[in-house]
Amino acid sequence: MATKADLERELEKAWDELRNLVEEIPEDELERAGVVEEWSMKDLLGHFAFWSQHAADSLIAVNAGRPEDIVFGEGENWFDDWNAREYAARKDRSLADNRNDWLVAYKNVRAALAEAAEDDLAKKHGEYDPQRSFPADTFEHYREHAEHIRSWMRDLETTEA
Repeated sequence: MATKADLERELEKAWDELRNLVEEIPEDELERAGVVEEWSMKDLLGHFAFWSQHAADSLIAVNAGRPEDIVFGEGENWFDDWNAREYAARKDRSLADNRNDWLVAYKNVRAALAEAAEDDLAKKHGEYDPQRSFPADTFEHYREHAEHIRSWMRDLETTEA
């Protein structure tokens, strides 16, 4: 079982890796489609913002003693449904807005984790299991898409060479 310090360390490590990776991408490439299917980096920043904020909101609910306020999807494809919904909601937003949301959501998730009690992170709260859901919405998610970003960047280098 991961301790609060473990979760904080993994969050920070994966965030630094992702942030550095995003900073390597030339500004004029951030809206180019194809990083993950048709998504651009701008879209992916919005995607990260949504899931990081979801992680923050879930911890905030637990911290407040209201785990019943945590929102879950329904059906076996609810993650895909939520991803499609959030993509549609953010696709026409500016790069600056999506980047800002990404940065704010990360600050929010760090703050919510800092406020969380060790005991609350170690146990399930109804359907919500911080040991599974928090990593999935944050650092495991960052690492999953970091691999997509690296692959996309390699493809860009070979097509532009």
